Amino acid sequence: MNWVDGVIIAVLIVSTVRGYSEGFVLSFMNIAGLITAIIASRLYFADLASYLKDNTVLYQNTYLAVLRGLDGNSFLLRDTGSGGWELPGELGNLLPYINAVPAVGDSVRAGIAQMLSGIIISLLSIILIFLAVRITFALTIAFLNSAAALPVLRQFNKLGGIAVGFLKGVLGLMLTFALIIPVTAVFPVQWLLKGIQGSAGAVFFYRYNFIVPWAMEIISRII
Repeated sequence: MNWVDGVIIAVLIVSTVRGYSEGFVLSFMNIAGLITAIIASRLYFADLASYLKDNTVLYQNTYLAVLRGLDGNSFLLRDTGSGGWELPGELGNLLPYINAVPAVGDSVRAGIAQMLSGIIISLLSIILIFLAVRITFALTIAFLNSAAALPVLRQFNKLGGIAVGFLKGVLGLMLTFALIIPVTAVFPVQWLLKGIQGSAGAVFFYRYNFIVPWAMEIISRII
């Protein structure tokens, strides 16, 4: 057991106590809303993106804006020596295509603009579905929480919140380790890697992490 295990235990304790404090209804509906929003976004973002592309001017406007940006004619991509956006040096080094694109043919620029526009619409669709589900659950929570305040349900509400709070802590740690996996692959921070390798609890969140394959599937579908 090392400091990583200590952090894991602390997160689970805090989440469990918070679950008891919030109660079953609020804790459960919050976590159910989050999971439902993630699943709904994953399942239906392509359908919404297709609808927005075929039935609104959003895709066309996005495409034209991106194309103008690649040509250096956008107000966001102007007034630099390269004809593009005046980005910080570090970001400019990561995005060399900003300077290179104006030199390529119109068909290549159009293809790049089409790809980027599709990615933007897909990301927007994910965000819209996620927010719609979260708002729906927030309204439902407001109604159910008032009912759970009744004396007959109050004790069950508190005890049930313990289990849900613990589960919320586990999911939060899953998400954290899902983010750590690619970060440590690109930026091998030695003290963090050593802490994870020497942790008994970290193995669980790596070996059984279901968020990583989900995220990779969504990224592959967007790109």
